[in-house]
Amino acid sequence: MEDPIDVEWNKEFRSEKVNDNKREHVTKIPIRKFTGNGTMPLHESIIVGTIPKLVTLNTEVKPEFVDSIVFGSNDLFIPKDTLYAQTPLPYIYKSEDEFKEYLAYASELDLDALFSLVETEK
Repeated sequence: MEDPIDVEWNKEFRSEKVNDNKREHVTKIPIRKFTGNGTMPLHESIIVGTIPKLVTLNTEVKPEFVDSIVFGSNDLFIPKDTLYAQTPLPYIYKSEDEFKEYLAYASELDLDALFSLVETEK
């Protein structure tokens, strides 16, 4: 008989897929930031409304929101943060549109202005 803690962990972080009669484990890995070791653009964990998402900027500097990233043969990267267990708080947005508004605002500032803005928020 399996330990109930193991059963709960597997339910949360591991799913099984059957592919060509092979049993393959897909491991869900919660992350805050991910670049695939430099092989893909930065993806960052944010909250949109109440839903955890990963966001990245495409080549036109437009945000793309995804629920997860498949990487390698058996890794599924998911947002680590939730509405109730998340740090730091500035990464919570009411909607994708609100995120886009902040992105547009930040893109108008130079690095010194951004740094000053962040420092005054501490």
